[in-house]
Amino acid sequence: MQERKKPKVSIVIALFNLEDLVLRALESIPKRDDIEIIVVDDCSTDNSLNVVLKFWADTDANMKVIRHKVNKGNGVAFNTAIDFCEGDYIYVFDPDDYLYTDEWEKALGYLDGTDIVYVDADINDGTVLTTDDGNHNRCAFWFKFIRREYLGAEKRVFNAYGGDYEMNIKLVSRPHTSKQTGLLVYHYNYPREGSVIWNLTHDI
Repeated sequence: MQERKKPKVSIVIALFNLEDLVLRALESIPKRDDIEIIVVDDCSTDNSLNVVLKFWADTDANMKVIRHKVNKGNGVAFNTAIDFCEGDYIYVFDPDDYLYTDEWEKALGYLDGTDIVYVDADINDGTVLTTDDGNHNRCAFWFKFIRREYLGAEKRVFNAYGGDYEMNIKLVSRPHTSKQTGLLVYHYNYPREGSVIWNLTHDI
């Protein structure tokens, strides 16, 4: 097998019971040697892990697949994945969503040492979500590429949302450089019945 390049971006996926959606997510990632995919399976009870492993075998993607022995939650799965990242940047990708492949790839051209590079997303009704100054959308990980050295030793806390908000507040409170691409690169599959946000807002 040809030696891999040092990855420019490590895509982090925390996976739990999404066998019907995770393949779509994986297939939306650009096929490049300088992108690594790190999947942490948080002890799925469905066929999710097998779907991931088959994708890996079929595509020879630059991947690492780690499985928790017990379910630990999304935030802990993220923390596990970070320990295995080798890329200059980290991008967090929820496995029930997908990338607009060409636009996401264009965003790689903005990764020039800037600490945080922001992108845009849309949801199921077509609404576009941006990350203008002061916008709370910046607290979701998939709105940004984060330089690995800038992230440092920061970790998520465990809560129902996976610790996005708390960790991002820490990140943006530190001195850093940032830029906005204005590129629509991500589809946030919202609303989706059964998702974490759905369950929290519907008292499930």
